[in-house]
Amino acid sequence: MLPFFCLHLSDSDLENKSYMTNIFIANLDWDITSEDLSVTFSSFGKVHLAHVVYDAQTKRSKGFGYVEMESAEEAINAIQALNGMEVNGRKLDVKIASPKSNRPAKKEVEAKPFIKKPFQRADGAQGGYKKPYDPDRKPYNPENKRPYDPNRKPYDPNNKRPYDPDKKPYNPDYKKPYDPNYKRPYDPDKKPYDPNYKKPYDPDRKPYNPDYKKPYDPDKKPYNPDYKKDN
Repeated sequence: MLPFFCLHLSDSDLENKSYMTNIFIANLDWDITSEDLSVTFSSFGKVHLAHVVYDAQTKRSKGFGYVEMESAEEAINAIQALNGMEVNGRKLDVKIASPKSNRPAKKEVEAKPFIKKPFQRADGAQGGYKKPYDPDRKPYNPENKRPYDPNRKPYDPNNKRPYDPDKKPYNPDYKKPYDPNYKRPYDPDKKPYDPNYKKPYDPDRKPYNPDYKKPYDPDKKPYNPDYKKDN
């Protein structure tokens, strides 16, 4: 006796080798391809066509597909063996695909006419935001490209800085402790002292104010008479 999902097939269809039996497979894993379906069902008989349905926009599997087999008996054996099988944690739903004439008709929805409405601002004016004109902005130059760097390493998304368990968390209040024995290293490029040098006149400089006092800085280092700069 045939299973319940094959009762609509006639005896002439089962005996005819050239009849194509369309099998519907649902609850597929997202990584299963059409080749995987073809290889799986070919172990039960000759497969004429196998394909997984993909979304046209995201190019991602919709989780179901179809397989056409030439022999109805081989298709029934494949359905009985694969229906309910768990693949990657998902149970397959395998059955004979219903003909298009038996499927419920889709409801036709009348398309509403598109009416473009102007953007209404808070001040009552209509129109969108426009960036103010910048006269100093350079014009667009399509030939202006970054020069090629042969020593630049290619981008590697998997290259991440290794985790350091001993690294201390960032502390914005941390200040380096004062070291009285620290001496600035000698700078050979430093210009020698010139007693005749005078700073050029700055017309924007504020005049001297004898009443001005620098505000107190509690973090200022105390005076060290033993500190000497390197020559």
